[in-house]
Amino acid sequence: MNNIIINSKKELILFYLSSLNNIQYTIYNFNYIPLTTKFLCKDKVLNFTATIDYADTVHIIALMETGELNYYILKDENCSKAVIAKFNLKSNIYNNFYLFIKDNNINLFYSYANLINNKLWTIQHIIGDFNSWKKFNVINYIANKKEHSLHLRQDSFGTIHLIYSSNDNYRYQIYHTFYNSLTERWNKSPHRISDINFNNILPYLFIDSKDNLHGLWLEGSIDKNILKYAQFPSKPEKDYSWKQVNIPLVLNCNQMPIMIEENGTLKIIYIIENSIGFLYSMDYGKSWIKGNNVNINGKELKLAKISENIPCLKNTNINNAYYSNKNTPYFYFIETLKPKDNHSNLSNYNNINTFIPNQDKEVDIKKIKTTLDEIQNSQKNIEKNIEKILDILNKNKSSLFNKFKLFNK
Repeated sequence: MNNIIINSKKELILFYLSSLNNIQYTIYNFNYIPLTTKFLCKDKVLNFTATIDYADTVHIIALMETGELNYYILKDENCSKAVIAKFNLKSNIYNNFYLFIKDNNINLFYSYANLINNKLWTIQHIIGDFNSWKKFNVINYIANKKEHSLHLRQDSFGTIHLIYSSNDNYRYQIYHTFYNSLTERWNKSPHRISDINFNNILPYLFIDSKDNLHGLWLEGSIDKNILKYAQFPSKPEKDYSWKQVNIPLVLNCNQMPIMIEENGTLKIIYIIENSIGFLYSMDYGKSWIKGNNVNINGKELKLAKISENIPCLKNTNINNAYYSNKNTPYFYFIETLKPKDNHSNLSNYNNINTFIPNQDKEVDIKKIKTTLDEIQNSQKNIEKNIEKILDILNKNKSSLFNKFKLFNK
């Protein structure tokens, strides 16, 4: 998966593996015009992940073909590298790398399995600050190499949440667990959030600006499935638990669904054959409305991890995005990631719009009710006046008729 970094200048840095498995990156200006392309390293890379901190420093973890785990720090034009571990690639396989930087703490995650028993996976968590490191075995789970997936996010309190898929009696189920940063312990009793009667794949975890947890997955197989959604509210009306929420019917997604938040509006973005669509919620996931779908070239569509350091963004969270990259990156259904100059190299995408009702203006319910009451009272007064006029006309009917005949002589 490609990694996209957006710094405080709103410059975009796209990290990707070249055809020779070297890490390259392209820097774009705020209008997404490419400025330069460079190699981060010319050695062969098996996997990598990147993030940015509040000082606009880019951190990259890369697993090399030699088994070395390299840590790169990219600041302005300067790049430094350190080898922080040596993995045994002759005995193990490694996948699902994640990197979080918060309050000078580095959180690194990955999963690994032994080549002999490659269906038993372990998620490991390494936390430190370059001076000291701690390692945790988070959880063990059963999965095939190509079918398993997991997703991690960190809330504003520092709690790290994990959802993952594990094979349970020949069906994959979705589980949630978490790491308490105060006690420095992982919960060892994961909670199943999917329906045990069905196979469930491709879980996705999202945390909004209110610290509500949202889970997405596909119920069924990659060829025939239903998009499912569950929520774990930060301030529940009753008990603290996951609850599945009804959403508009979406069938047969062929890639992982993702979620974003823009200005307090949540969007679920999904892929069906050669089209991409979205659902949106304006009440933090309590109710959902179906947005528009657009046709796409599936071969050109890419999924990227997003890490940004844009201080002016409010009630906005973007962790992943689907995009195409012809002359310039275009992000589907994400207004925040549009270039400042909407006319720059975007002629191919001018017909792609996201319509969501404007929610910037708050609705004054009391004012509306008062206006309706005034209209009702006015209507009642008009009806009373009409009744009086009809009564007068009825009483003077004969005299009016005589006058009318007299007038027509």
